[in-house]
Amino acid sequence: MTSRRIRRFVSAVFANPEATAAFRADPEAVFSRFELDDAERACFLAPTMDALACLGVHPLYRFRLLMVVKGASSGPSPMSYYLGRLEG
Repeated sequence: MTSRRIRRFVSAVFANPEATAAFRADPEAVFSRFELDDAERACFLAPTMDALACLGVHPLYRFRLLMVVKGASSGPSPMSYYLGRLEG
């Protein structure tokens, strides 16, 4: 089951472009606001689909989080681009 902290963190990161930019610029500051522990922080800094699933992150948010952390552009790109970056 996903903790309330994790749900709030994930929702906030995707709420708007400013929140996403704040996470990209200083993830530790964003983590502190949501009181994430060291294991949760490590997972979000170097996410994998399996680790995000263990935290209980919804599959749609897992995909979007990987795009944010791994630096995918906000513009449209071929699905193969995203799929190739999910674990690599």
